[in-house]
Amino acid sequence: MSAGPNVHAACLAWRRVDFTLTDAPDAAAVAQLGRESGAPWNAAEVARRLALARAWGAIDAHGRTVGFATLIEYGDDLAWLGSVFVHPDARGHDIAGALTDAALDAAGNRTVGLDASNAGKPLYDKRGFRAVATGHEWTRDPTTPRPPPGPSAECALYPVSSCEIMELFDYDRPRWGVGRAPLLADCIGRAPLQSFVAVDRQTRAFAGFVMGASDGIGPLCADSAEAAAWLLHAAERAGAYPSGGALDGEPIIDVLRAAGYQPSKWQITRMVRGGDLPMREGLWRMVDTFAFG
Repeated sequence: MSAGPNVHAACLAWRRVDFTLTDAPDAAAVAQLGRESGAPWNAAEVARRLALARAWGAIDAHGRTVGFATLIEYGDDLAWLGSVFVHPDARGHDIAGALTDAALDAAGNRTVGLDASNAGKPLYDKRGFRAVATGHEWTRDPTTPRPPPGPSAECALYPVSSCEIMELFDYDRPRWGVGRAPLLADCIGRAPLQSFVAVDRQTRAFAGFVMGASDGIGPLCADSAEAAAWLLHAAERAGAYPSGGALDGEPIIDVLRAAGYQPSKWQITRMVRGGDLPMREGLWRMVDTFAFG
Protein backbone atom coordinates (compact mmCIF):
# COMPACT_ATOMS: atom_id res chain seq x y z
CA MET A 1 0.00 0.00 0.00
CA SER A 2 1.32 3.42 -0.88
CA ALA A 3 2.45 5.71 1.88
CA GLY A 4 0.31 8.48 0.38
CA PRO A 5 1.42 12.01 -0.51
CA ASN A 6 4.95 12.57 0.72
CA VAL A 7 6.51 15.04 -1.69
CA HIS A 8 10.03 16.33 -1.20
CA ALA A 9 11.74 19.13 -3.09
CA ALA A 10 15.46 19.72 -3.46
CA CYS A 11 16.83 22.95 -4.93
CA LEU A 12 20.21 23.39 -6.57
CA ALA A 13 21.52 26.45 -8.35
CA TRP A 14 20.76 24.87 -11.71
CA ARG A 15 17.56 22.87 -11.21
CA ARG A 16 14.79 21.78 -8.87
CA VAL A 17 13.87 18.11 -8.35
CA ASP A 18 10.60 16.92 -6.85
CA PHE A 19 10.21 13.34 -5.73
CA THR A 20 7.61 11.29 -3.90
CA LEU A 21 8.33 8.43 -1.51
CA THR A 22 6.32 5.23 -1.69
CA ASP A 23 6.45 2.21 0.59
CA ALA A 24 5.41 -0.10 -2.25
CA PRO A 25 8.15 0.16 -4.91
CA ASP A 26 7.61 -1.80 -8.10
CA ALA A 27 10.08 -4.65 -8.58
CA ALA A 28 10.39 -4.14 -12.33
CA ALA A 29 10.99 -0.39 -11.88
CA VAL A 30 13.66 -1.06 -9.23
CA ALA A 31 15.36 -3.58 -11.52
CA GLN A 32 15.33 -0.98 -14.30
CA LEU A 33 16.90 1.53 -11.91
CA GLY A 34 19.68 -0.95 -11.23
CA ARG A 35 20.32 -1.70 -14.89
CA GLU A 36 20.46 1.98 -15.80
CA SER A 37 22.98 2.47 -13.00
CA GLY A 38 25.24 -0.44 -13.96
CA ALA A 39 23.87 -2.97 -11.43
CA PRO A 40 22.75 -6.25 -13.08
CA TRP A 41 19.48 -6.61 -11.16
CA ASN A 42 16.54 -8.55 -12.53
CA ALA A 43 12.90 -8.17 -11.55
CA ALA A 44 12.54 -11.69 -10.14
CA GLU A 45 15.52 -11.24 -7.80
CA VAL A 46 14.27 -7.83 -6.68
CA ALA A 47 10.78 -9.22 -6.06
CA ARG A 48 12.19 -11.96 -3.83
CA ARG A 49 14.14 -9.42 -1.81
CA LEU A 50 11.13 -7.12 -1.49
CA ALA A 51 9.18 -10.03 0.00
CA LEU A 52 11.74 -10.24 2.81
CA ALA A 53 11.95 -6.57 3.71
CA ARG A 54 10.17 -3.31 4.11
CA ALA A 55 11.06 -1.12 1.16
CA TRP A 56 10.77 2.44 -0.09
CA GLY A 57 11.07 3.94 -3.54
CA ALA A 58 11.62 7.51 -4.69
CA ILE A 59 9.52 8.48 -7.72
CA ASP A 60 10.34 11.59 -9.73
CA ALA A 61 7.87 13.93 -11.42
CA HIS A 62 7.93 11.78 -14.58
CA GLY A 63 6.95 8.61 -12.69
CA ARG A 64 10.44 7.12 -12.87
CA THR A 65 11.86 5.23 -9.90
CA VAL A 66 15.09 7.07 -9.05
CA GLY A 67 15.84 5.70 -5.57
CA PHE A 68 15.36 2.60 -3.45
CA ALA A 69 16.00 1.37 0.09
CA THR A 70 15.19 -1.72 2.15
CA LEU A 71 14.97 -2.55 5.85
CA ILE A 72 14.96 -6.12 7.15
CA GLU A 73 13.53 -6.41 10.67
CA TYR A 74 14.86 -9.17 12.92
CA GLY A 75 12.29 -9.23 15.69
CA ASP A 76 11.94 -6.30 18.06
CA ASP A 77 15.63 -5.63 18.69
CA LEU A 78 17.53 -5.46 15.39
CA ALA A 79 16.99 -4.17 11.86
CA TRP A 80 19.33 -4.07 8.87
CA LEU A 81 19.35 -1.20 6.40
CA GLY A 82 20.45 -2.18 2.91
CA SER A 83 20.40 -1.28 -0.75
CA VAL A 84 20.08 2.49 -0.30
CA PHE A 85 20.54 3.33 -3.96
CA VAL A 86 19.92 6.43 -6.09
CA HIS A 87 20.15 6.79 -9.86
CA PRO A 88 23.37 8.64 -10.81
CA ASP A 89 21.36 11.31 -12.65
CA ALA A 90 19.30 12.03 -9.50
CA ARG A 91 22.08 12.19 -6.92
CA GLY A 92 22.78 15.36 -5.00
CA HIS A 93 19.14 16.06 -4.09
CA ASP A 94 18.97 14.29 -0.69
CA ILE A 95 16.91 11.42 -2.08
CA ALA A 96 19.14 8.97 -0.22
CA GLY A 97 18.62 10.97 2.96
CA ALA A 98 14.83 10.87 2.61
CA LEU A 99 14.86 7.12 1.95
CA THR A 100 17.15 6.51 4.92
CA ASP A 101 15.01 8.63 7.24
CA ALA A 102 11.88 6.72 6.21
CA ALA A 103 13.60 3.43 7.01
CA LEU A 104 14.92 4.68 10.36
CA ASP A 105 11.46 5.92 11.33
CA ALA A 106 10.13 2.43 10.58
CA ALA A 107 12.91 0.81 12.62
CA GLY A 108 11.74 2.63 15.74
CA ASN A 109 13.81 1.76 18.81
CA ARG A 110 15.59 -1.18 17.19
CA THR A 111 19.36 -1.25 16.86
CA VAL A 112 20.07 -0.66 13.16
CA GLY A 113 23.08 -2.08 11.34
CA LEU A 114 24.32 -1.52 7.81
CA ASP A 115 27.31 -1.93 5.52
CA ALA A 116 28.09 1.49 4.04
CA SER A 117 29.97 2.24 0.86
CA ASN A 118 32.56 5.00 0.98
CA ALA A 119 30.13 7.30 -0.82
CA GLY A 120 27.30 6.51 1.57
CA LYS A 121 29.17 6.72 4.88
CA PRO A 122 28.80 10.52 5.38
CA LEU A 123 25.02 10.12 5.09
CA TYR A 124 25.00 7.66 7.99
CA ASP A 125 27.52 9.64 10.04
CA LYS A 126 25.04 12.52 10.07
CA ARG A 127 22.33 10.22 11.40
CA GLY A 128 24.19 9.00 14.43
CA PHE A 129 25.68 5.76 13.11
CA ARG A 130 29.11 4.72 14.39
CA ALA A 131 31.69 2.61 12.56
CA VAL A 132 32.47 -0.78 14.11
CA ALA A 133 34.44 -2.51 11.32
CA THR A 134 35.61 -2.23 7.74
CA GLY A 135 35.47 -4.81 5.01
CA HIS A 136 36.04 -5.54 1.33
CA GLU A 137 34.64 -7.52 -1.50
CA TRP A 138 36.97 -10.45 -2.19
CA THR A 139 37.18 -12.17 -5.56
CA ARG A 140 39.38 -14.37 -7.70
CA ASP A 141 39.66 -15.17 -11.40
CA PRO A 142 36.95 -17.80 -12.04
CA THR A 143 38.85 -19.14 -15.07
CA THR A 144 41.79 -20.22 -12.92
CA PRO A 145 41.18 -23.73 -11.53
CA ARG A 146 42.30 -24.45 -8.02
CA PRO A 147 42.70 -27.77 -6.20
CA PRO A 148 40.65 -28.78 -3.16
CA PRO A 149 41.91 -27.36 0.14
CA GLY A 150 43.31 -30.72 1.30
CA PRO A 151 41.92 -33.78 3.08
CA SER A 152 38.88 -33.00 5.23
CA ALA A 153 39.55 -34.74 8.52
CA GLU A 154 36.98 -33.05 10.73
CA CYS A 155 33.90 -32.43 8.58
CA ALA A 156 31.83 -33.83 5.75
CA LEU A 157 29.87 -31.70 3.26
CA TYR A 158 26.36 -32.22 1.97
CA PRO A 159 23.94 -30.23 -0.19
CA VAL A 160 21.32 -28.52 1.93
CA SER A 161 18.12 -30.57 2.06
CA SER A 162 14.64 -29.73 3.33
CA CYS A 163 15.10 -32.39 6.03
CA GLU A 164 17.82 -30.40 7.80
CA ILE A 165 16.88 -26.81 7.05
CA MET A 166 15.48 -26.30 10.57
CA GLU A 167 18.78 -27.53 12.00
CA LEU A 168 20.56 -24.98 9.83
CA PHE A 169 18.35 -22.20 11.23
CA ASP A 170 19.06 -23.41 14.78
CA TYR A 171 22.80 -23.41 14.04
CA ASP A 172 22.73 -19.88 12.63
CA ARG A 173 20.60 -18.16 15.27
CA PRO A 174 23.13 -18.04 18.17
CA ARG A 175 25.93 -17.13 15.78
CA TRP A 176 24.10 -14.28 14.07
CA GLY A 177 22.41 -13.25 17.29
CA VAL A 178 18.83 -13.21 15.98
CA GLY A 179 16.73 -15.50 13.84
CA ARG A 180 17.03 -14.88 10.10
CA ALA A 181 15.28 -17.97 8.74
CA PRO A 182 13.35 -16.15 5.94
CA LEU A 183 16.56 -14.64 4.54
CA LEU A 184 18.45 -17.94 4.63
CA ALA A 185 15.51 -19.79 3.07
CA ASP A 186 15.47 -17.25 0.25
CA CYS A 187 19.23 -17.65 -0.32
CA ILE A 188 18.82 -21.43 -0.52
CA GLY A 189 15.79 -21.15 -2.76
CA ARG A 190 17.48 -19.00 -5.40
CA ALA A 191 20.35 -21.50 -5.89
CA PRO A 192 19.68 -24.77 -4.01
CA LEU A 193 22.38 -26.70 -5.86
CA GLN A 194 25.02 -24.23 -4.67
CA SER A 195 24.10 -24.38 -0.95
CA PHE A 196 25.93 -26.76 1.39
CA VAL A 197 26.26 -27.67 5.06
CA ALA A 198 29.35 -28.96 6.86
CA VAL A 199 28.80 -31.67 9.49
CA ASP A 200 31.29 -32.73 12.14
CA ARG A 201 32.33 -36.32 11.38
CA GLN A 202 32.40 -37.36 15.03
CA THR A 203 29.49 -35.54 16.64
CA ARG A 204 27.32 -35.20 13.49
CA ALA A 205 26.59 -31.62 14.57
CA PHE A 206 26.52 -28.77 12.10
CA ALA A 207 29.91 -27.08 11.60
CA GLY A 208 28.92 -24.48 9.01
CA PHE A 209 26.98 -23.63 5.87
CA VAL A 210 27.32 -21.66 2.66
CA MET A 211 24.86 -20.24 0.12
CA GLY A 212 26.20 -19.62 -3.35
CA ALA A 213 24.73 -18.11 -6.51
CA SER A 214 25.77 -17.16 -10.01
CA ASP A 215 26.69 -13.65 -8.81
CA GLY A 216 28.63 -14.50 -5.64
CA ILE A 217 29.09 -16.49 -2.45
CA GLY A 218 27.47 -15.64 0.86
CA PRO A 219 26.35 -15.88 3.47
CA LEU A 220 28.96 -18.34 4.72
CA CYS A 221 29.37 -19.20 8.38
CA ALA A 222 31.68 -21.86 9.84
CA ASP A 223 33.17 -22.85 13.18
CA SER A 224 36.64 -23.66 11.82
CA ALA A 225 39.04 -22.78 9.02
CA GLU A 226 38.77 -26.27 7.55
CA ALA A 227 35.00 -26.16 7.36
CA ALA A 228 35.12 -22.67 5.83
CA ALA A 229 37.68 -23.71 3.21
CA TRP A 230 35.69 -26.73 2.11
CA LEU A 231 32.38 -24.85 2.04
CA LEU A 232 33.96 -22.16 -0.13
CA HIS A 233 35.37 -24.80 -2.45
CA ALA A 234 32.04 -26.67 -2.67
CA ALA A 235 30.13 -23.53 -3.62
CA GLU A 236 32.68 -22.74 -6.34
CA ARG A 237 32.62 -26.27 -7.73
CA ALA A 238 28.82 -26.08 -7.89
CA GLY A 239 29.02 -22.97 -10.08
CA ALA A 240 28.88 -20.07 -7.64
CA TYR A 241 30.84 -17.04 -8.78
CA PRO A 242 34.00 -16.64 -6.63
CA SER A 243 33.17 -13.31 -5.00
CA GLY A 244 31.86 -12.22 -1.61
CA GLY A 245 32.21 -9.78 1.24
CA ALA A 246 34.32 -10.19 4.37
CA LEU A 247 35.18 -7.92 7.27
CA ASP A 248 38.83 -6.96 7.68
CA GLY A 249 40.71 -8.89 10.36
CA GLU A 250 38.23 -11.77 10.60
CA PRO A 251 39.52 -15.38 10.40
CA ILE A 252 37.97 -15.95 6.94
CA ILE A 253 40.59 -13.64 5.40
CA ASP A 254 43.32 -16.28 5.72
CA VAL A 255 41.03 -18.85 4.07
CA LEU A 256 40.28 -16.49 1.19
CA ARG A 257 43.94 -15.67 0.60
CA ALA A 258 44.87 -19.36 0.62
CA ALA A 259 42.17 -19.95 -2.01
CA GLY A 260 43.61 -17.26 -4.29
CA TYR A 261 41.14 -14.48 -3.52
CA GLN A 262 42.19 -10.84 -3.50
CA PRO A 263 40.40 -7.78 -2.08
CA SER A 264 38.82 -5.50 -4.64
CA LYS A 265 38.76 -1.70 -4.46
CA TRP A 266 35.19 -1.88 -3.11
CA GLN A 267 35.49 -1.11 0.61
CA ILE A 268 32.61 -0.99 3.08
CA THR A 269 32.24 0.25 6.63
CA ARG A 270 30.01 -1.72 9.00
CA MET A 271 28.04 0.78 11.05
CA VAL A 272 25.47 0.64 13.83
CA ARG A 273 23.03 3.00 15.50
CA GLY A 274 21.72 2.15 18.95
CA GLY A 275 23.03 -0.85 20.85
CA ASP A 276 25.76 -3.30 19.88
CA LEU A 277 25.38 -5.79 17.05
CA PRO A 278 24.67 -9.28 18.40
CA MET A 279 26.88 -11.37 16.09
CA ARG A 280 29.21 -13.85 17.78
CA GLU A 281 32.91 -13.14 17.25
CA GLY A 282 35.63 -15.60 16.26
CA LEU A 283 33.74 -17.30 13.43
CA TRP A 284 34.65 -17.75 9.76
CA ARG A 285 32.13 -15.63 7.82
CA MET A 286 31.37 -14.15 4.41
CA VAL A 287 28.42 -11.84 3.87
CA ASP A 288 25.87 -11.40 1.12
CA THR A 289 27.00 -8.33 -0.81
CA PHE A 290 23.44 -7.45 -1.87
CA ALA A 291 23.04 -5.68 1.46
CA PHE A 292 25.84 -3.19 0.83
CA GLY A 293 24.45 0.33 0.37
